Amino acid sequence: EAVGCGEDLVAPVDPTWRFALGDTAAIARVISDWARRPPDREKIAQVIAAHDLTATVRVVTELAAN
Repeated sequence: EAVGCGEDLVAPVDPTWRFALGDTAAIARVISDWARRPPDREKIAQVIAAHDLTATVRVVTELAAN
């Protein structure tokens, strides 16, 4: 959450991968989940390919409105 990519890069792939800064139990859960069920590389590639400055502006605008 502290690096600012949760909404536009992480959540579209799997929103359960988001965790609060300092929440070591949550990051351990995410890493454990990855070990059991590796991320879908194609979906990650699609999200990255769609990411551009326009997407960033849209997400920041939406977040500011909430």
